[in-house]
Amino acid sequence: WCCGNLADGDAWAPLLCRGCDAEFPIFDAAIAIGGEISAAHAFAEFEGPARRLLIDLKYAGVIRAGKVIGARMATAPGASKILRGADLVVPVPLHWRRRWRRGHNQAAVLARAMARERPGLLLANALRRVRATRPQCGLDQKQTRR
Repeated sequence: WCCGNLADGDAWAPLLCRGCDAEFPIFDAAIAIGGEISAAHAFAEFEGPARRLLIDLKYAGVIRAGKVIGARMATAPGASKILRGADLVVPVPLHWRRRWRRGHNQAAVLARAMARERPGLLLANALRRVRATRPQCGLDQKQTRR
């Protein structure tokens, strides 16, 4: 899927061949954000196969990519620790127009896969985006954080 080579039988099939799986940039790291957010965790750097799969999930509707990435996110040691202590998993909503154009909310796909092992942990409709914001695509890190 990512590089054009065939994938064979593991959890990533048919998304990643063994070479892309080996290149998947997993680093499982806590991220300091501050403010009202008590914990944040990054599963992978946004590069290589991870970048391609997330773009395919977000813009091409490859829902399987989100299901597999979300399941792997849930088993990463740092993220797993956060999930064990979590009261809820709440995905960030899209504005209704963007959700309508894409046909799905990628954050909800990931959250659903992450919370699969703990029924009741996911609260998919807890938040509502009340105004359309500009896409983060093309913004630098400072602009994205803001």
